[in-house]
Amino acid sequence: MGGRGAAPGGGWEGVERSRGHAPGPFGGLIFLLKPIRQSISGCRLLKAGVAGAEAGNPAGHKLLIMMHYDQGGDQALSSAFYSQLTAHSVPFDVIGLSYYPFFHDAISAMRANVDALATQFRKPIVIAETQYPWTLANGNSPLGDSTGDFVWQTSQLSPGYPASPGGQLSFVTDELSILAQVPGGLGAGLFYWAPDWIPGVPWEPGANIGSPNVNLTLFNFEGAALPSIGIFQNPAGVCERHAPDSSPCIVG
Repeated sequence: MGGRGAAPGGGWEGVERSRGHAPGPFGGLIFLLKPIRQSISGCRLLKAGVAGAEAGNPAGHKLLIMMHYDQGGDQALSSAFYSQLTAHSVPFDVIGLSYYPFFHDAISAMRANVDALATQFRKPIVIAETQYPWTLANGNSPLGDSTGDFVWQTSQLSPGYPASPGGQLSFVTDELSILAQVPGGLGAGLFYWAPDWIPGVPWEPGANIGSPNVNLTLFNFEGAALPSIGIFQNPAGVCERHAPDSSPCIVG
């Protein structure tokens, strides 16, 4: 741990490594850039998972298999991961990426990655996880726990995107714009991770444990929806509702 935040994890790779922080309850497969024998074993496990999903798929239902990698800002690692899957004939239909700017580099790096992956693999791409802070305050402290936030200092913010509901709106809008411009129309969409993870909901069992996500949600610490709840609506409409007299629009 450093300061009030969770420290990024070291060099261990997998389908989901833990969204940039140390191995814990969200750890995933650890095989990508390890010795080839482990890579082959990992791919066999993935194939078995795909087979299980296909076996349980209802008749007549179109099943799409997403393979999710957690380094959405790293083109070299992402390319290596999906190249390994392709080399070992692991079937998948959709590329899923985690992209957290405070872990995974600037939004320009995400743009370069999704464009390159679309060109290389010709598959739809989804940002399967993303977040941005609406404040740098720690909502866990008033509840008596010492859980730090993933983002707690201005140096972790992306230039041009303040820690505010308006900053969230701007950041996600720009992510969606990037996906809309992916070569071949292969930018398929975006999921916002844990938008409702407000204080009082622990991320692992134990006393006095909160979540480091509480200032990355789309709800305030008391559970009221923030203006950024409108991230999938027309941003101009959100501005009109929440800041009708400001120009340029400043929300929150």
